[in-house]
Amino acid sequence: MTPAVGQRYTFRRLNDTTFDSYIQFIGGKAPLGSPKCGFKGQLCSTKTNNSKFIIAGAVSIFTIAVIAIIIIVYKQIQYERNLDTMAWKIPSSEIDIKNVQARSSIFNSSIYSTDGDNEQSGSKGVSLKAYQNSLNDTEASIAKKKVFKKRTVKKAFGDSKNDEWINIEKWALGKYKKELVAVKKLCPTDFKLVRDIKKEITQLTKMRNEFLNNIVGLVHEPPKLFLITRYAPRNSLKDMLENPDMRLENMFIVSFVTDIIKGLRFLHQSPLGFHGNLKSSNCFVDATWRVVLGNYGMVKLRENEPCENDSDLLWTAPEILRSGNKKVSMTKAELEKGDIYSFGIILYEIYGRNGPYNNDITPYRDIVEKIKFPKKNTYMRPDLAGIEKAPSAVKLTCESCWNENPDERPKIKRARDMLVPITEGLRSNIADNIMALLDRYKNNLEDVVKERTAALEEEQMRTERLILQLLPAPVAHALKNGEKVEPEHYSSVTIYFSDIVGFTALSSQSTPMQVVELLNDLYTMFDKIIDDFDVYKVETIGDAYMMVSGLPDINGLNHAGEVATATLRLLQSVYTFKIRHRPDDSLQLRIGLHSGAVVTGVVGVKMPRYCLFGNTVMVGSSMEQKGAPLKIHVSPDTKGLLDELGGYTLEERGYVEFPRRGKLKTYWLIDDDPMVRKARLETESKHYPNLKRGLTAFMD
Repeated sequence: MTPAVGQRYTFRRLNDTTFDSYIQFIGGKAPLGSPKCGFKGQLCSTKTNNSKFIIAGAVSIFTIAVIAIIIIVYKQIQYERNLDTMAWKIPSSEIDIKNVQARSSIFNSSIYSTDGDNEQSGSKGVSLKAYQNSLNDTEASIAKKKVFKKRTVKKAFGDSKNDEWINIEKWALGKYKKELVAVKKLCPTDFKLVRDIKKEITQLTKMRNEFLNNIVGLVHEPPKLFLITRYAPRNSLKDMLENPDMRLENMFIVSFVTDIIKGLRFLHQSPLGFHGNLKSSNCFVDATWRVVLGNYGMVKLRENEPCENDSDLLWTAPEILRSGNKKVSMTKAELEKGDIYSFGIILYEIYGRNGPYNNDITPYRDIVEKIKFPKKNTYMRPDLAGIEKAPSAVKLTCESCWNENPDERPKIKRARDMLVPITEGLRSNIADNIMALLDRYKNNLEDVVKERTAALEEEQMRTERLILQLLPAPVAHALKNGEKVEPEHYSSVTIYFSDIVGFTALSSQSTPMQVVELLNDLYTMFDKIIDDFDVYKVETIGDAYMMVSGLPDINGLNHAGEVATATLRLLQSVYTFKIRHRPDDSLQLRIGLHSGAVVTGVVGVKMPRYCLFGNTVMVGSSMEQKGAPLKIHVSPDTKGLLDELGGYTLEERGYVEFPRRGKLKTYWLIDDDPMVRKARLETESKHYPNLKRGLTAFMD
């Protein structure tokens, strides 16, 4: 241990005796008499030295940047290793070829094909019958082939298994990892598996979507070069459209269009950004009747393939044709716009079912030349007369998609929105045909049940709303619950009756349809007006209109005021009402009001009606009959209630004879005071909530 440094101190005793001694301090220095910054920190500067923090921050940023660079470099190295390992490369020995002859002979011009054989022969497809006959022939050929395999000797590629690959002309059906796959032959010249092609294949094999015919991998064993994709057993869309025996319901047509749009949307939003070779022969129908898009991308992979036949160029956009169909030199945005053009042609083809140009007799080469080089702004496009029966939304979308100017073509999302009208009403069609036509939804029954349940609930709500318009809410709910509706007595209500003066003569001079339109227009207007009042419309019979207030929800004495004010508004509306077929004529409405006691009840079972009974009903009807055109005839009972409520102006008419009541002094209702009514409603609505409806008019 190193001895502490000491200092000499001299001590003097009281008796003047002195001696020397050493005191050892840690660090070799004596402690200070006070803290460096003072006991309260007053001796130090208040400014903080931030240099340490700056240095720490810089070091942190540098460290993060180094880590990020390391991660990026590591990922790039991993990516390059993945490219070199070529995980998508499939040995041909792992694929069991199941069928060669039938598929290559039947679908050489459609399924997975880019080469249009016999383009001018007029052959537009094959029927399902021919396809099935071919399958039957194939079984025999396979049996013969098995016998032949046993006898054959190794040839140029080694053994009989290689012979199967040699015999593939276009494509074949195979089995890979217990799954059926399509084996498509590629024919590029001078093919080299360079880095760009590896990147392209890696990207394509990683893309997965239910509306794509997903690429499984590539067989590259020179001279073998085959693309392996998912197998779609229901042929291509082109085959299906050209097959006269295949009857397609509208449900299928709309579904096909929707599926193509979904597939294109995915491609356009993906890193790939385009399809690049969209046509009906590259749209396949899988086992669930879903259209999946195939042969997408592969611009570099198929760059050196022989030129396509003219028949395969009918779906290609003009700007791509003018570039010599060199898609490798085009941008993603340009190829995306080319896809939209192709989609427009396919849409036309789906609804026309006569090929992309409606079986035009013009040679394909001439059509392609006219597309590439239009003369005097005359553009070669399919004739819309070929889809004359198609919805207008389809025609408009077709024209927009094949616009000569690529920038004016809609995005696929916009095209989808333009086609929304064709999907209207499709749900009910699916409900009628779901079990018979769509095995596509066999695994989605739960979703279908939910949709049907939601539709049923919506229908029930609609029915309930209709019942509530025909019957008072308490009565409707009671009938809905199977309860018996007992007759009820109401001690005081106000009843409104009205009819049209001269209606019989007017009807005789009008057609039945004109009479219906007249009454419908008039009473629809009345119904909207009385929505702002606590009244209940009882019924309309011919030109007669009846309503009541004070039932089924009581509102004190306010029923007289509600009916009176509503009547004034109805009469006011009649002055401006126009008869459609006789605009120069005006209606003469005659109205009667009466207040008193009534009994209500529901009459009938099949068509229940809510009816009012009692002398009050009879007197109210008589008040209307003994009234005058465009006047409101009021009984003394109603007049007394209005006087009690206040705010109403009435004029005495005189005495009128009534059955069972003798002579009664009656009145004309002239006007009301809105402010008095508002004040009354604000007070009374606290006790009778239904009166709040009347306050909404004042808020407006």
